[in-house]
Amino acid sequence: MNLGKVIGTVVTTISHPDYKNRRLLVVQPLTLPGDPPQGDYIAVDNTHAGIGDTVLVN
Repeated sequence: MNLGKVIGTVVTTISHPDYKNRRLLVVQPLTLPGDPPQGDYIAVDNTHAGIGDTVLVN
């Protein structure tokens, strides 16, 4: 599991039926000072998180 900060949402014009009525969030992993930055990733929102929220991603 990783801690991350929500930095945005994903908007699509066409999506897979499994993602119907589900939000996709852009999450930036939180790291310790001095650690190299990691790439952002997309996560399915199951908890109604918003931009700026800290989330636990499995």
